[in-house]
Amino acid sequence: MKVSLVGPHADADGRGLAAALSSQGHAVTVYTRRTSAAQPDEWTTGAGYVVRPLTAGEMAVAAPDDELPAMGEFAQRLDAAWTSDRPDVVHADWWTYGIAAQLAANHHDVPTVQTFTAVGSVQRRRQNRDAISENRTRMEKVLARNASWVTASCSEDVDELVRFGRPRGRMSVLGRGVDTEAFTVEGPIASRTERHRVIVVARNLLPHKNIDLLIRAMATVPDAELLVVGGPPRSGLRQHDEACRLHRIAVATAVADRVHFTGAVPTADMPALMRSADVLVCPSAYEPFGVPVVEAMACGVPVVASSVGGMVDTVVHDVTGLLVPSVTPKALGHAVRNVLRQGVLRRGMGLAGRARASSRYGWDRVARDTEVVYDRLLATNAHQVRQPS
Repeated sequence: MKVSLVGPHADADGRGLAAALSSQGHAVTVYTRRTSAAQPDEWTTGAGYVVRPLTAGEMAVAAPDDELPAMGEFAQRLDAAWTSDRPDVVHADWWTYGIAAQLAANHHDVPTVQTFTAVGSVQRRRQNRDAISENRTRMEKVLARNASWVTASCSEDVDELVRFGRPRGRMSVLGRGVDTEAFTVEGPIASRTERHRVIVVARNLLPHKNIDLLIRAMATVPDAELLVVGGPPRSGLRQHDEACRLHRIAVATAVADRVHFTGAVPTADMPALMRSADVLVCPSAYEPFGVPVVEAMACGVPVVASSVGGMVDTVVHDVTGLLVPSVTPKALGHAVRNVLRQGVLRRGMGLAGRARASSRYGWDRVARDTEVVYDRLLATNAHQVRQPS
């Protein structure tokens, strides 16, 4: 099958899916926006898929939401590329790239899959993300209604897309993949103290992550330390508003000696850091998937997570971890203490988490689930072509 992936696929998710689909024998080409004049017009990766950056707009790295002004030109470039190299299916990620992908694919009568890694209206409502524009929501509604198939990161986002007018029977939940060969039970373990170690991971330290509630909860978990992983580089933590606010809370609750901020940690170092934890906590008000949760499970680490969004799908309560319906310091502290004080339970949850992560969220499994969607679309297209006019 000839597959065109369209989107900000320079990130780990894009590389993982492209590589896994290629390993299953598909001819995969990744189309993304050119961000540097130094990029070649095309190259083949070691994993076997082809990357074709297309010139559209200013050659500079930008957040996907900010690339909208370039998408008209990007759609024209896609249209030209597919005139001579028509794919069997087009799979777009993110709303800005989805607009360009649908415009070009419709011109060539190619079925489209639109992935909603996150739904803007849900993020704005559940995470208090005022910066997410109404324009994005309007365009996401159009994409949801017009794509041949739609995938969402969690069941809650599916409900929102139904409200957009998308038939439930023409979409599916497609979780994001994790590298279950890097994130494993066996391997190096980062240095740690004799205290129990609690970890929370957030690429960006934002208020909706509810790390402040977890810090307050640590007052009720006296024999444990908390590692706050993420944010700016360690050298920039003192100038970071949210990091400073969290530190002040730690001081006010008399746990500052047991709360440590690592700053940004290189991806290669994360498995060892995960393996050093006794429990990972994700108290966020909302995450469409929650990659660190599944990475911790893959390392055999039990999870305490808020009972929202993607965590409801990934964490099996009382099996791979604990889901907390009401995220308060009291509830978080109670859940963390329950996990830490029962060594046998903790190890059992870790083993169950590893089994679930490797069977459900490895890139090979995600690629197989994606392939099922593609096959369904191609079969439907072939049937429609055979119908008499």
